[in-house]
Amino acid sequence: MKKITVSILTTLLMLSMVFSSSVFAANEEVSAWDSFLGLFSGNATTAETDAVGVEYRGHIQNVGNFPLDGTWIQGPNQLGTVGQSLRLEGFWIQLSNQPENVNIQYRVHVQNEGWMAPVQNGAFAGTEGKSQQIEAIEINLVDDEGNAVTGYSVMYKGHIQNIGDTAWFEDGQQLGTVGSFLRLEALEVKIVQTKADMTAYDAAVAAAAALTEADYTADSWAALQTALTDNVVTDANTQAEVDAATAAINAAIDALVMVTKITAVEATSPTTAVATFNQAVTSLDKAAVTVTDEDGDKQYIKTVELADDKLSATVTFFNNFVDETTYNIAIVFADGTSTGTFDYVVGEPATILLESQKVAKGGSVVYNVLDANGLDITSLYTVSVQTNAAANQFFAAPILGSVSLVANPNPTDFAFAVFSVTATDGTVISSAQATITVNNVTPTTLGEFWTIDDAGTNRVLAAAEYEDTTFEPKTVVNMGTPEQLRVSVIDQFGDDIAANYVALQAAGYTLSYTSLDTSVAIVDTASGAITPRKEGAGAARVTLTKTSDGTTVLTKTVEFNVLAAKKLSGITVEKDDETVTTATLNVDAGATAFDVIGVDQFGNSMNLNALTSATVTSSNTSVVTGAYGAGTTGTLTLTPVAAGSATVTVKYETFTYVVSVTVQKQGTIVGYVVDGSKTVINTKDDPATTDTDTEMTLSTYSIDSNGVKSVDPVAATCTVTDADAVVQNVVTDNLDDTYTIEYSKAGGDTLTVGDTYTVTVKVGTLTVATKTFTVVENGIAPAYSLKTNALLINLTDDDILKALTNVFDFGTATVDITGVSYASNNTSVLDPSEVVYADQVKGDGTATIYIDTVTVDVTDVNPLKDGTFELDLNGEIMNVTVNQTAPTVTTAAATPIAASATDTVVFSEKLSDASKTAVQTAITTGASAGTLTYSWSADGLTLTITNTSTTTAVTFAADVTEDITDLFGNTTAAAVIVDVP
Repeated sequence: MKKITVSILTTLLMLSMVFSSSVFAANEEVSAWDSFLGLFSGNATTAETDAVGVEYRGHIQNVGNFPLDGTWIQGPNQLGTVGQSLRLEGFWIQLSNQPENVNIQYRVHVQNEGWMAPVQNGAFAGTEGKSQQIEAIEINLVDDEGNAVTGYSVMYKGHIQNIGDTAWFEDGQQLGTVGSFLRLEALEVKIVQTKADMTAYDAAVAAAAALTEADYTADSWAALQTALTDNVVTDANTQAEVDAATAAINAAIDALVMVTKITAVEATSPTTAVATFNQAVTSLDKAAVTVTDEDGDKQYIKTVELADDKLSATVTFFNNFVDETTYNIAIVFADGTSTGTFDYVVGEPATILLESQKVAKGGSVVYNVLDANGLDITSLYTVSVQTNAAANQFFAAPILGSVSLVANPNPTDFAFAVFSVTATDGTVISSAQATITVNNVTPTTLGEFWTIDDAGTNRVLAAAEYEDTTFEPKTVVNMGTPEQLRVSVIDQFGDDIAANYVALQAAGYTLSYTSLDTSVAIVDTASGAITPRKEGAGAARVTLTKTSDGTTVLTKTVEFNVLAAKKLSGITVEKDDETVTTATLNVDAGATAFDVIGVDQFGNSMNLNALTSATVTSSNTSVVTGAYGAGTTGTLTLTPVAAGSATVTVKYETFTYVVSVTVQKQGTIVGYVVDGSKTVINTKDDPATTDTDTEMTLSTYSIDSNGVKSVDPVAATCTVTDADAVVQNVVTDNLDDTYTIEYSKAGGDTLTVGDTYTVTVKVGTLTVATKTFTVVENGIAPAYSLKTNALLINLTDDDILKALTNVFDFGTATVDITGVSYASNNTSVLDPSEVVYADQVKGDGTATIYIDTVTVDVTDVNPLKDGTFELDLNGEIMNVTVNQTAPTVTTAAATPIAASATDTVVFSEKLSDASKTAVQTAITTGASAGTLTYSWSADGLTLTITNTSTTTAVTFAADVTEDITDLFGNTTAAAVIVDVP
């Protein structure tokens, strides 16, 4: 133990000598014990950072380059002297553990020299052998482009003549003096890793944390999570690293793809609700929206209309919402399905909004009845109208949710009006007085919709055309193809002024046209016919004038393009829609006809001139001859003469087409070939095609080894079977050894759309061909909406087909419902097993039916839309009520009704609101002078009539009769309401 103690003490004594204050170098407040420990760690001092350090050498007055052994002083140890009045004359400074793209740069101010150019990374700065003192120094950390780096700072201090030790300077600040002739005697340098500014990074992380995963697509959300986990940094990282991490996270946030969601839904009227979205929606089809009530019953949607900003949609329903009911809505967007709910609660009427306005004769007045929450409840109330006009002379009798002008108002110009309703507590809510001015229908929009076509004299484009979902406006015309410019003419109410030009003229208006660039196209002033003159952009101004005085009403400028005329660039020869370059003919057969078709510069078929002939030449007329028949599709007739080969050339104008012909006598029969088969049969015959699309006709020929067919078809049999090998009665034997297969055979079967069938052709018992075809629906079934799931069968609509007409909305299409397939849960009310639809109604009551298909007959000028269609309703649920009991008056009112007295009328069924109003009007009209008021019992069966006069009885000259209609639409004509003895 004694030896150990002595050794340690000896070592400490030696260290105290080694690390005493030195003339040339001194540690900055580093103890001997710390230095001792440093010997064992391999470092004489502890650097400020393990990552990046600094080391330096210097040239000292009277000493020379120091350290003398050529080594480097490790920062922040002191280079130079203190108290020796020795000047520093030059430096070498460099980084240890130098990071990529980080350099140490320094410059010095030298006696008699001034500021010298900056150097970096161990280059010498200063002078040697000139005895010139360094008076100041600036040190920076820069990147390879000379820009200041982030994440590190260089700090330095020194000892200056007459000043002494300085404070720390950093990053390019001047250490020393300029102009004072004071020498720099010592220098200390260190590198400090600065704490990164985390503000932007923390903000990015916080922004990501505030997001909700369900709002974004899975892929973009996963990318954000990856960015967050791959870019975790602290203030100990360099600023560059922090900035890069911040940028990566922000980029991932910016790249997030939002999932479209419903953010709010609000009922705005008894039949409308507005759904708001978190982002704009490009388009929204009605089929994508489903609404159910709290019991899960589907609500039937009439229209869905996107707002102009695409951030909301108004959903309009066929039927009113039910008070105090919660509804669920689901919308299928392109990126997923979103759901929402809304409550419908009706308050008492609180406000009536009625403004002065212009209304067409017979048109409706615009007004709104609102409850205290702003819900539009107009359709729920029949308002009272107070006006200066005589009753029913200006305003028609108000009905539920509507007030209209009569067809010929009196006064003819305007009337004053106040609308009012009475709340359940007796409070009367009235509008402000408004002036209602009679407004004749006038055109307000010209050419909102327009097209170019060959519609002849009809220059008006009507709503039936431009509102059709298949309408595509044509804005081009080809050179050499005169066409017609057609425009819509719409009134202030959004309706067509007229459906055609004759009707427009009858309404007192004329269309005229002005060509705006006659070098491109001339538009006929009177007819609107376009005559193209050259390719380019054409334009015309359409003017609508009053026929009576020529006053201009509206103008519209339309722009169109004139394209090159279709030019014949070639001809081709075809047989059965297949291009023919070679033909093998039977020498014993008669002539064979081929089609000659024109081809335009775009490679499309085009008509030939029916008056232009073509020349046909045969290279060997002893083998085959040819002839041409003119037409929009030409005919090439080849007649075999003798066995051999020849080429037949058809020349039409400057275009030629060559067919290589081989004429042979049929040799030994080796088999059979069936011509005329198709792979598809359509349900409708498209007029745009030359073939009959709904059928195919098969002919069977014998062939020899060279493919030479027999002259005539051979006797064969043909059958069509379905996938279960059941024979279909769709084949007609034409009695000339050909067979026609039809989609739907009169007196036979109709094939099933989408199914594939097999055609088997036999000669004798030998099967010579087996082919398949598929039935494709090419007809365009009518678009429809279901207005309700409540089906009412009454005395008028006395079978299910008639009742269904009230459920379907086919728009403007002309549609008759001719059949329905369904199942019923109550056959005592509605029994689908009966063949006759009227017989299916068994009695009053209710039933739930499940509709599979509905068959409709459509009348349309387009053959693809015309005819019979089967609509698949996929088990649509309908709640059926059968009520075929007409209402009756069980107790009529008596006469007279004494002063201040009451009388009652009792009905067997609750009447409709319109019928109630009609009954009251009939009583008032039939009564003598006096004032009557009316009230209905809670069950709606009893009408109480009160004579408000305290002195005069009300009498009736004759029975009061009126048609009465119950809630099911059943009507009894001329029921006696007041019975006069």
